[in-house]
Amino acid sequence: MDNQNVNFTPANDKGESNNKALWKGAIISIFVLALLLPISYIKDLIAERAGRQAEVTEEVSKKWSNPQTLTGPLLAIPYYERVKKEGKEHTQKSIAYFLPDDLQIDGAIQPEIRNRALYKVGLMKSELLMKGTFKPINLTALELNSEDMLWGEAKLILGLTDIKGLSKDVQLSWGTQALMMRSGIPQNNFANNGVSIPVSVNAGSETGFNIKLSLKSSKYIYFNALGNNTDIHLKSSWTAPSFEGMPDTTEIDKTGFNAHWKLVQASRGYPQQWKNNSVNLSGYALGVRFANADENYIMTERIVKYAILFIALTFAIFFLIEMLQKLQIHPLQYGLVGIALCIFYILVLSISEYAGFNTAYAIASSATVALIGMYVWSIFRKTSVSLAFTFGLAILYAYIFFLIQLEEMSLIFGSVALFLVVAAIMFFTRKVNWYNLGKRVA
Repeated sequence: MDNQNVNFTPANDKGESNNKALWKGAIISIFVLALLLPISYIKDLIAERAGRQAEVTEEVSKKWSNPQTLTGPLLAIPYYERVKKEGKEHTQKSIAYFLPDDLQIDGAIQPEIRNRALYKVGLMKSELLMKGTFKPINLTALELNSEDMLWGEAKLILGLTDIKGLSKDVQLSWGTQALMMRSGIPQNNFANNGVSIPVSVNAGSETGFNIKLSLKSSKYIYFNALGNNTDIHLKSSWTAPSFEGMPDTTEIDKTGFNAHWKLVQASRGYPQQWKNNSVNLSGYALGVRFANADENYIMTERIVKYAILFIALTFAIFFLIEMLQKLQIHPLQYGLVGIALCIFYILVLSISEYAGFNTAYAIASSATVALIGMYVWSIFRKTSVSLAFTFGLAILYAYIFFLIQLEEMSLIFGSVALFLVVAAIMFFTRKVNWYNLGKRVA
């Protein structure tokens, strides 16, 4: 048999290079997934620090005053009620409640910041003026008789969450009388604590009232809108309020806020009068909540949510530069860049406890961009490449900061930005022959 010449084709260097690129891409993907572990640790660390902040806030608030919800004022008038028990008629004392026809609340809230170790606790002092009128008592609606009413035992009640929040005596003008309300209220189902005062009631005439009180609170101050027509106006120098119940008008600027609520009886879930504790007043509170120092932890937690996407994009661009520049970058170098990206979040967390989130983000992002930028330059030794990478990374950090400020709009802006990044990568790599790296498609 004749000897045949057999041609053996040597291994294709390009094919071997492509295999290396494939393995490198797989290793990088594993690195990205592996970085989920430190990211998870960072999330736990944020939760731990936020928990400690909550403990400190709770401790300071208890010494100052708990959050306050004001309920009232309302009239409580005892009456005799005839009931049958075991076939016999008995007389027992019950209470009928009457709400004001008009209620106006004007409040000036002064924020108080107390430092405890690393933490700042936001507290507040409020100067409140509550005024309005009680119309003639309507006994017919409750099927009561005037002779059964104990008019001499009538009390005006103002419910408070925490009585120790009162920093001055509560002054009451009732008709022409000047009175001082005292601690203690009749047992009811709408307030556990509060102040009250016996008042004289003329069932057939309208009575005006005026209440002045200085009240301390923490976290928030709310008002149950009890008037047939209720107007609430609050103002403060606090620049970052969170409102309970959408105000009808709101002004917020660098000097503080002004907010106004108006509520009519038809939008409430309870009547103007009732008896025997048959009405629940909860669920209709209006007011303002002050953001505490835990805002730093909330903002840090938001940026951590973008961490895996941020790292994946950085690695993807790093990998593309490596392929296009025909350089070999060791996986360990990818790992170091990934660790630097993770440490950024720890820097933000730790610095924000001293300097606030915005300052912490600026310092941490600048340091991280500079570090990675110099590292990229030391690898590629090309100024244009390192500057482009550094600039791109800085833009990415800036956009993440912009994104978390949007809150409700962050999803739409984030998804659009991600789409544009993918589109840009597709555009700049559209002529790359991935089966033959280095050779561009015509």
